[in-house]
Formats: sequence, C-alpha cells, structure tokens
Amino acid sequence: MKVFLILQNVQLKRTSQEILGRDAYRRIFQQLDGMLYPAAPVVMHRVINGQVMGKQLPLREEESSDMQAMCQHPFDQMKTRGNQKAKWFTCLRCSARWERKALPEQTGPAQITDLITFGEKMIGKTYEEAFEDTEYVRWVLTTAESGEAQAYPGLIRLARYFAEAEAEVALQEEDLMEDA
Repeated sequence: MKVFLILQNVQLKRTSQEILGRDAYRRIFQQLDGMLYPAAPVVMHRVINGQVMGKQLPLREEESSDMQAMCQHPFDQMKTRGNQKAKWFTCLRCSARWERKALPEQTGPAQITDLITFGEKMIGKTYEEAFEDTEYVRWVLTTAESGEAQAYPGLIRLARYFAEAEAEVALQEEDLMEDA
C-alpha cells in the first residue's frame, strides 16, 4: 500500500509539472516550501481557497485505504476540517486527509516570484504569471484605483507591482522607438 501511495504521489507531481511547466512548478512550490516549512520542506500540490494542501495525513483504521489510493480529490469534494491542534482538508469521496496551511501574506517590495494569496482566478500564481493576463491586470488596477481594495492589502500590493511593471514596459517600448 505504501509503495502504491508513493507511486501515486510521484504521478501527481508529474501531472502538476506538466500542467504548470517545470520552471513554474519549481518556482511556485520551492517558494512555498521555504515560506511554510523552512526546517523540513514539503512539496505542495494544490492551493484551495487561499490555503495550501500539504502532506497526506495518516489513515484512520475505519477509512477505506483502497478508495483513498484511487481518489483524484476534485476541488469541489474537498472539505476544510480542523480542531484546536491542527487543520486539514478531507476528501468527501474517500475521507483521505491532508495538512491545511494558509498562504502567507507577503510584505516588503514586490518581486516577480511573489505569490498571489487571494481570489479564485490567480491564487497561487506568481505576480509575473498574472501580469501576462491583461484582463486581470486591468481589473486589479481599476479596483485599486476605485478605492474598493482598501480592505485587501494583497490586492493593493499587486496593483502597485502591476503599475510599476506597466511603467517599465512603457519605458522599454519608448527606448525601442527612439532606437528605431
């Protein structure tokens, strides 16, 4: 059973790398490892509603191990659970459980590798990846300018990054026009 779970974990990692691309996968999950588990890194495979799904927790005796090994754990089947000592996700299909940790809010100057820690569309993506989506950039900048984002420091920080990045792109375009 343990070998099967290890193989399943390897397959999940490969699938995640194929979807995200190896560079994005390494950048995102290595950054999360360093922020959340500096002493003992653990690779995260999913971000659900602003929380990171960590390592799988041990099985309880009354749970079906065959179902847990086969389950693909879709987003809509994950339920948040917890007590005073720990928090976890539970799959409603098979009752498998995983650690649940909040994505940390980032402070200081924005970096292209910083992760978006809010919303549904871009959560878990880097600022650089989000900057490629022009509709999302417009929405962030418009929301920040309208004053609707005052209660969301993460969105304000992201809007500052987008504004600086757009100014830098405009300067680069001007330099290219002058050189031509």
